[in-house]
Amino acid sequence: MTLPFPYQSAGIFIISLAILLKGADIFTNRSVHVARQVGISEFAIGLTLVAFSTSLPELAISMTAALTGSDGIAIGNIIGSNIANIGLIVGLASLFMPFVLKKEDFKQALFMIAVLFIGSIFMYNGLTRIEGFALVSILVAYIINTLRQGKVGTAKSSKAQSLASNLLFAFAGAGAVLVGGKFVVDSAVVLAKWAGISEVLIGITVIAIGTSLPELVTSIIAAKNNMPSMALGNIIGSNIFNIAAVLGLTSLISPIAVSFDVFLFDIPAMILFSILLASFMYFGENRISKRSGVYLLLLYVAYLCAHVFFF
Repeated sequence: MTLPFPYQSAGIFIISLAILLKGADIFTNRSVHVARQVGISEFAIGLTLVAFSTSLPELAISMTAALTGSDGIAIGNIIGSNIANIGLIVGLASLFMPFVLKKEDFKQALFMIAVLFIGSIFMYNGLTRIEGFALVSILVAYIINTLRQGKVGTAKSSKAQSLASNLLFAFAGAGAVLVGGKFVVDSAVVLAKWAGISEVLIGITVIAIGTSLPELVTSIIAAKNNMPSMALGNIIGSNIFNIAAVLGLTSLISPIAVSFDVFLFDIPAMILFSILLASFMYFGENRISKRSGVYLLLLYVAYLCAHVFFF
């Protein structure tokens, strides 16, 4: 017997995802204004606050999923977002303008790979609060190191908006993210059951691509505005935050079980995409060309097809 399509859950999923993304956008914009007003440099804002803000949807969904026992969605969302950030977003953004790189970009990519390896080892037998604490510690060290590299500027106003107003809207945006994340997870579980697919698959595809929209918009706009370093830095920083912050904080609050199929296919795919990105950066004469972007897009499509038909 075929179950009727859950139109209500589908509508809730779309609306909740839109609320979540809009809330993340508001939180990001207002938080950047606050950071500028208290004198934090653009460099530090970009590598920490913006990267964390664009990972906020993943954090809200993964924490909600883990707390409600949907570990497949939690893990699928994190890993799927990291793969989509490289295969889909870097691939698309490089079609608008090739990435011209700096030495610091490659160093950040190597650090990203190191964090992914550590997170992958932790995921082998599932993540406990001990592994969560270790990942959060890596996150704190990363933020401290980034802030030390950034120069602290003088405090200045932002569009004549008061600090209190920016803080109020930032909290409102964060609230929208949390509420939207809860309903996205609840409706996604219903849709997965109707379609007869695993929570991991819906987390890796629909939810991961949806929560990667902030990175997609930010990177394409940055690339079109001749700011390729910012675009790539956003992707690398977001992938670091997805593992160290999203996975770390989620497992710190609620231990996460990881299925064998994820460790067999999805985690190696995530590492492969990351190494491939670093290889393009190293051997591409300080640039990621449109051809490299096409390769990443084709590999991402192949990954999705393999997941749908074989895993």
